[in-house]
Amino acid sequence: MKELFKIGIDIGVGFLILGGVLIGIGSKVSNYTVKWTDFVNGTDVDTLTLEEDSIEPETISSFDLDVDFVNVTFEQGDEFKVDYGLYKEMNYDLRCKNGLLIVTNKHNLSLNIKGETKQYIKVTYPAETNFEICKIDADASKVTFDQFIVSELTLNDDAGSLEMNNTVCDKCIADMDASKITVNNSEIEAIDIDADASSVKVEKSTINNIDIDADAASVTMSLNGSEDDYDINVNSDASSCKINGKSITGDYKISGNGEKNIKIDADAAKVKIEFK
Repeated sequence: MKELFKIGIDIGVGFLILGGVLIGIGSKVSNYTVKWTDFVNGTDVDTLTLEEDSIEPETISSFDLDVDFVNVTFEQGDEFKVDYGLYKEMNYDLRCKNGLLIVTNKHNLSLNIKGETKQYIKVTYPAETNFEICKIDADASKVTFDQFIVSELTLNDDAGSLEMNNTVCDKCIADMDASKITVNNSEIEAIDIDADASSVKVEKSTINNIDIDADAASVTMSLNGSEDDYDINVNSDASSCKINGKSITGDYKISGNGEKNIKIDADAAKVKIEFK
């Protein structure tokens, strides 16, 4: 009996210790706000070495970028050129081979840098260039497209930012939790966004097929065309949802002429869709 009593005491003490540890961890997490300009761990960016250079490939047709804490911009220019500044300690490899621009990194910093990043990659290209595939894996990065034409765009960028201006795209897939996504004056055939705890804003754009999964998020869309052009299916438990000024409660489904589709799963979110 004494042994059982002792075992019971030991188990109780163990749970108390474990509870204290979890409370401590929870406190740290609740007090931490993720921003794309903030790194986490103690290594100040001013102690890192920014190496700057540029390349001028004859052509670029596709992209495969694996970057962290980098400002990545795509914009029109006179010729194909890539200007970049990357931290030496993050061990990046940037090269262009057979029209494919590749950036990889082998750093072991575990997202553990503190301060505002100075890293950048700027891609310029002649007007009316049609790219094939753009794939970007970029945590805590800011990615901006301006006057960009691409068949397929895939972006994974948690705690990041995506801005698409005057972009033409057949298929866009964005997995960006705790991020900011902005689409302006763009034409997209199909867009699939997974963006929990994020802000999604679409302005003056034509998008034929929309699939958004964005719990605890803010989704605002101003689309070219009429509501009658779309089959609309919205699942929005515990959310605030308005379509063309009409408040929607719970699930909402309406059939248009069947040429375009909007599907939104957004629990505990704020959703606003307008057509112009």
